[in-house]
Amino acid sequence: MTKHYKQTVVGFTLVELLVVIAIIGILVALLLPAVQAAREAARRTQCNNNLKQLGLALQNHINSNGEQFPWRIGGPLGGKPTVPPNRAYIGGMVQFLPYLEQQQIYDQISSPNTFDGQAYDAWEAAPWDTNYNPWQTNIAAFLCPSDTGADTLDFGGLSYLLSNGDYASWWGDPFTRGPFNVGTVLSGWEGTIWATRRSQKISKLEDGMSNTIAMAEKCMPTDDPSLIRGGVAINHPSVAYGGSSSPILCLDTVGGGGRYAAGVDVASFGPGSFSFGWQGRSEISIILPPNSPSCAVFAEDWNAVMFTTSSYHPGGANTLFCDGSVHFINESIDTGNLAVSYGTENFGTESTSPYGVWGALGSISGGETNTSD
Repeated sequence: MTKHYKQTVVGFTLVELLVVIAIIGILVALLLPAVQAAREAARRTQCNNNLKQLGLALQNHINSNGEQFPWRIGGPLGGKPTVPPNRAYIGGMVQFLPYLEQQQIYDQISSPNTFDGQAYDAWEAAPWDTNYNPWQTNIAAFLCPSDTGADTLDFGGLSYLLSNGDYASWWGDPFTRGPFNVGTVLSGWEGTIWATRRSQKISKLEDGMSNTIAMAEKCMPTDDPSLIRGGVAINHPSVAYGGSSSPILCLDTVGGGGRYAAGVDVASFGPGSFSFGWQGRSEISIILPPNSPSCAVFAEDWNAVMFTTSSYHPGGANTLFCDGSVHFINESIDTGNLAVSYGTENFGTESTSPYGVWGALGSISGGETNTSD
């Protein structure tokens, strides 16, 4: 007896196929933003953890150095003011290395060494020296995973800058409204004689450690200086030595699409490296709200620069306080009267900040009671 099997052929019409493709496209369009949001949430969490590590490193440095904050520029505490001269350019973030399980790199910097046949004394390597191996090392705790500028660097990158308080200055300015003083500086540079400054102590933070910003995110420069995140408006009247201009003028540089307006002179100050201590590379001004433009008085990054907190996290930026806590600061935070000059002629070290809640969190002894919550 012969058995017969019926064969069923399943087919799709062109219309059915197009409908399926359209449904798949819609699902992908809905899924991709969710995936991207999940990835950014993970990156923001890692960035938050980086700042917590830096907060612990700051606390350990303070505890190991008689309750003294590290200098924001000038090498280690207690260093000689003029020998070697390159110490005057080294950024304060180098002092965090021993407390971030990077003792080996710190020992290379603080001891005589030879790299590629060139001999270096302790603390003698210029922070722009591409031959010096320690400066080329990327430290994970110094880099926000959302910061796209890390892909363009030749130096060890830096996504977090030390706070200069509600003040903007140049690299040798001894005045600050923040917790980090200028340390070793050059003697006789352009006819000026400076000496080693006193480091800041906990006792000077009259507003309290939990109400004072230590450092915050700053997007590293990219190949496109017209982007507000990473770029800076140069030759701009909103910044001047002694603060004779108003910060609010810097907001006039904003154009569309996250870029500076057409006609604004821009530059990429950087390279955003942890080794360098100039104002245009390592210090943040707590004046304009997060993700606002940055402005500089001239085209060089060693002159007066108002670097503004910025990040690639939507809506704001992560900020580390002196007590080690980390807070996400919204772009809409109160900034008071930005038309007021930040110069010493308007307010001294212990004056109340004119820049609202944000400025109050930057000042160390303004007597404000504002918090980030």
